[in-house]
Amino acid sequence: MEARTAATPHGAIRFDASLPIVPDGGWFDPVSWRRRGARVTVLGAGRGSAWSIRSAADNYVLRHYHRGGAVRRMLGDRYWYRGAEQTRSFVEFDLLARLSDEGFQVPRPVAVMYERDGPWYRADLLMHSIEGRSLNEVLRAREAVDWHAVGCAISRLHRRGVWHADLNAHNALIDDARRVWLIDFDRARIRRRSGSWQRANLERLRRSLRKLGHDAELRAAWPVLQRGYGQATT
Repeated sequence: MEARTAATPHGAIRFDASLPIVPDGGWFDPVSWRRRGARVTVLGAGRGSAWSIRSAADNYVLRHYHRGGAVRRMLGDRYWYRGAEQTRSFVEFDLLARLSDEGFQVPRPVAVMYERDGPWYRADLLMHSIEGRSLNEVLRAREAVDWHAVGCAISRLHRRGVWHADLNAHNALIDDARRVWLIDFDRARIRRRSGSWQRANLERLRRSLRKLGHDAELRAAWPVLQRGYGQATT
């Protein structure tokens, strides 16, 4: 993907250069999408704000960046500005664009924006929608999961050196073809393939599954996931 960057009065927008027009601030506003006739629905109840946008042109997911943990009470959606290339939106856009071009099953970005507010900034990400359900949703529906494929999908990213900051049962999607997609690459980065962070990533996923009440499935599923993880090819 070729990316372009356009300055705005208070920040900048980075976007897929193949778009027919240069995005403006309205692309990151759910109300603006509704006014243009798109169907907009709120997604999930995570730490960030996200919307599904179904328009005549395409289906998208819009996400507004929010802090997590205790610091959210103080700073909410504000981040310290250290330059455009270090904004969380630009970093995630660039990583997703690279991984998409390399054939990984991750969301393909459309555009990102940041806006300055004194020493702080706020940010948004617009990406193409993936038609699938989370691993947690599939398990709650008591449907079969290809755990070998889940392990393979994680392993391929790890072999690429990609560390996922929040690998959990909500951030693995399964589409109708039973393909596994990984989403939410906020704070993700490429690291040295040492082995320790990969194990920590897998343990984070296992803790998430246990917390969501999937202990019974895990007993049989986890060894299959680990086999898939070990047998994955790049």
